[in-house]
Amino acid sequence: WANKKQGVDMVLDRWLWQWITRGVGITKWRWDKCYTKFVDVEEQPEMDIPKVVIDEQGKEQLIPQLKLVEKEVEKVLKVFDGPALELVEPEDLRWSGTCSDPNDSDCVQHRQWFTASELRTMASQGIFDADAIEEIISGGTSDRYNEPDQNSYAQARRDNNGTNPSSTESELDRYEIREAYVRTDINECGMDSDIVVWYGGKARIPVRATYLNRVNKFGKKPFIKIDFHLADGRKYGVGLPELLHPLSRELDTFFNIQNDAALYQVMPWGFIRSTSTLKPTEMQIKPGTLIPTDNPREDVYFPQINGNPAFAGTIVSFLQSMVERLTGLSDLNLGIMSGAQGAARTASGVRALLGENSVNLDLVLRRLTKGWSNCLKYLYEMLQQRIPQGLSFRVTGDSGNDLWVSLQNREQIYGDFDFEISANSANTNP
Repeated sequence: WANKKQGVDMVLDRWLWQWITRGVGITKWRWDKCYTKFVDVEEQPEMDIPKVVIDEQGKEQLIPQLKLVEKEVEKVLKVFDGPALELVEPEDLRWSGTCSDPNDSDCVQHRQWFTASELRTMASQGIFDADAIEEIISGGTSDRYNEPDQNSYAQARRDNNGTNPSSTESELDRYEIREAYVRTDINECGMDSDIVVWYGGKARIPVRATYLNRVNKFGKKPFIKIDFHLADGRKYGVGLPELLHPLSRELDTFFNIQNDAALYQVMPWGFIRSTSTLKPTEMQIKPGTLIPTDNPREDVYFPQINGNPAFAGTIVSFLQSMVERLTGLSDLNLGIMSGAQGAARTASGVRALLGENSVNLDLVLRRLTKGWSNCLKYLYEMLQQRIPQGLSFRVTGDSGNDLWVSLQNREQIYGDFDFEISANSANTNP
């Protein structure tokens, strides 16, 4: 039902991918209403020529007649009314203070981009002020997504992967709107209030302001942030590539040493007699080539290099074990059994199973499940406040019995509930 009945699978997939690679994943819930405007043809009644009837007294009576006439009618149709989960880029979200969670900050700003049609649609629904929206749209290119910020992290990331969203025509019609969550004393009564303000990014033209409790009755901000590896002094976590970067450099170094040592043993090289018929210059040896010389056995000498790249392989194996300790992922996690015997047949195998607790992996999974639980709880609270009455849905279970539920009113799902999700190595790896 969410995301225009497309589900949240793709959003969650990108959320997890950013959580692993960039160290932080941020999502945002909102209630979305989408409308479309079109001209339809309908049959409408219209007065026709009256019918003349002679009564019993011989007088003419006019009886009104109606006929159906096709007319064009302008309609506005609601195509979606439900929750929407979107991925928030870390560079588009800023908050004050040193806290790692934006929900704990007194000031949070989220930068968003809307087309002129989307802004006018929200103005027609009464969400934004119509005059302010027209002022932003007609105010030139100050808020238009026209030129990328050359100093931004997002632009550097686009340059690295070879994409530039500003090169398409569809991106040139987007305007910057910032959504700010601020805690301040607006009534000068000595008590702070949580408010939400929407305004033009550069024009600073306010288009809407309301209390946060009107948006969410529990007074919560809609952002859900998860960190892969927490670090002191940083608002964002550290991703897996950054954690593995020092070890990957060492692996590259010793892999190159192994390759160089093997190359010296495979590629032939040697010495020639300077007084022989061969010219005293360096020559490249090619397969299938005969080189004339007076005495091949004495004029040419191929030395044997006693290279031993095994030490590099030992260090590579040690570094790989460090990677497994850091990530909590090993062959047993991946379902790979080393050796012909089972893991419980030898003492080393039993030690490997005992070490399968994967403490590092469980710590990371707990951060993930905590964020997903908060995501579900915010969705549930949003449904309590905005779910359409009369909505029908089906509940399925392990028993195979389907249960159809129809909500007559929102009070049926009222309550304060926690969502507990358990995911660790013991659950996912028998």
